[in-house]
Amino acid sequence: MLLTQAREAATRILALASEGDHVALTSLSSLRTDSGTLAYDQPGAARNALERLQPSQISVPLGRSFAGLTKLLQSSRDANREIYILTDGQASQLAGENDEADSTAPFGSDVRLFLIRIPAGPQQNAGIVHAGVASRIIVRNRPVQIAASIRNFGTSPLHQALVSVYLDGTRVVQQSMDIAGQTTSSLTVSIVPKRAGILKGYLQLEDDALEADNTRSFVITIPERITLAAAGPASDDQRFPVLALTLGGDSLSAARVSITRILPDQLPFSDLSGSDVLLLYGMNAVSPAQGTTIANYVRRGGGLVVFPGRDLDARTFNDFLWKPLDIPPWNPTADSAQKDPTSFISFASVDYSHPVFYGLFEGQQLQKRSGPVVESPRIRRTSGMNGHDRGQAIITLGNGEAFLSEYRAGEGRVLIFAVESGTVWSDFPLKGIFVPLLHRSVAYLASPGETDTSVIVGSPIRFALHQGRIEPGGFRVTSPSGVEERVAPRSRAGGSMIEFASSPTVETGVYFLMADDADHSNSKVLAARAAVLPESEGDLRPASDDELTAFWKRYGIPESDVRNLIADSALERTVQESRFGVELWKYLLGLAVVLASAEMLIGHEGKQANT
Repeated sequence: MLLTQAREAATRILALASEGDHVALTSLSSLRTDSGTLAYDQPGAARNALERLQPSQISVPLGRSFAGLTKLLQSSRDANREIYILTDGQASQLAGENDEADSTAPFGSDVRLFLIRIPAGPQQNAGIVHAGVASRIIVRNRPVQIAASIRNFGTSPLHQALVSVYLDGTRVVQQSMDIAGQTTSSLTVSIVPKRAGILKGYLQLEDDALEADNTRSFVITIPERITLAAAGPASDDQRFPVLALTLGGDSLSAARVSITRILPDQLPFSDLSGSDVLLLYGMNAVSPAQGTTIANYVRRGGGLVVFPGRDLDARTFNDFLWKPLDIPPWNPTADSAQKDPTSFISFASVDYSHPVFYGLFEGQQLQKRSGPVVESPRIRRTSGMNGHDRGQAIITLGNGEAFLSEYRAGEGRVLIFAVESGTVWSDFPLKGIFVPLLHRSVAYLASPGETDTSVIVGSPIRFALHQGRIEPGGFRVTSPSGVEERVAPRSRAGGSMIEFASSPTVETGVYFLMADDADHSNSKVLAARAAVLPESEGDLRPASDDELTAFWKRYGIPESDVRNLIADSALERTVQESRFGVELWKYLLGLAVVLASAEMLIGHEGKQANT
């Protein structure tokens, strides 16, 4: 393990110091988690701390340490000051990450800087650099697509590399891949979750030079219940959407739709924060108060499905709802039946790649056909939906208008149908596609808007939940190893979302947000996110001389002031010679030991010992 070698080299350097010298010890990962620099009056105390130093999965660019080291040196009154940087020389460690480089030399000319590189061994490595849920409608007992990317950082090709997918601790898929050197290959697999709720999974690659990037976690969230607020008139002839959603749709057979009826006049006074989706149907007009309530709900992350009213006043929708949401205005067409009872508009094209259609038909080859597969309703009048450049037309009509469009506003999404919910404008509710399409629309809007919920390890885990889903009690975040941290809810300014944030993560894997009852008798999982390694950590290529030269120049450090050493048997002698005969014992020594990316190579100890 490289950390073991770095610890041994640092111990040998500490042996050169006298008991009266001052020593400071830090690792790059401690800078990311704010655990800081450990200062000791005696080198012996630093040696003890060095023995307790543990591997870390947190990656921090080397330049990030310079600000802290500069501050430490400026506070020191020692006559002779030296900095020792121990690293495996990984080129990616020199890359930026907002490391605040500038042209001002961070250290004085009287500070000696030693760069001690630990031989890293083999550079051939492959790692999983992305894993996430590709499906946008996720249901129990239905296929869910998992998309991954595997990077071969080495120059030699990989043949028949095995990739396994695990869900709830059980391997569900195994597939082999060929990956050319220094390339990234994509992988998409289909898995079938057997239960609802929050499931953790991970992809695993065969062991190689770096084990830490051979596993990458992901989270699947399958709703057990979808809450729907339906706002519309009480008349039976316009209640087709509500009736359809009470039926078992094919995509929601494993999730129950809980419907709350709201009369339009009640909208401005309704709390929508606990609803996944808001359905508007049969409303002829929108008041300013109604528009404000609906627009705020959408911008804060709510889903909205809209059917226009039979006697539509498009101006009110345009002024009080679509304009605040930056959605193109409606421009209703004339009733073609008044001119010719046999005249109607039909579907012209259907975007079968949209998630609301995924898996609806047997055989995905249907998506490639030029004409619509869905039976088109007979449409006599529409709300006049245009402006496709601001949204996505899912179904288009023969006159160029959109029949079904999707728009995004703030953190929410909107699906708009161009016909009213009854049978006056069209016979859409009587077609076979009506029920499954409406179910899928609701399921799509209720699904998470983001498909990759991971964060880079070392960053805090943040969760955002609808306020209506939060009950009184305690909250905690549980790490992959079981460490618990109490967290407090915090309301977003002017929003209906509640946020939770953990301390900076220190390990990869899945973190769970848990809620306890007021009496702490029961607990449940509210949400989950994964902490993962950055892609750059898998690139074991050592920095070239040119890259090191550019790095020192970037920070205003003359290359002649840097002593480049190797952690070999002659380390002590080389250090002494580099001092040009300056004795240590009469002076106070400011020693800053920075253990760079060596601590990242977790689980490598056994491999190093066997070679």
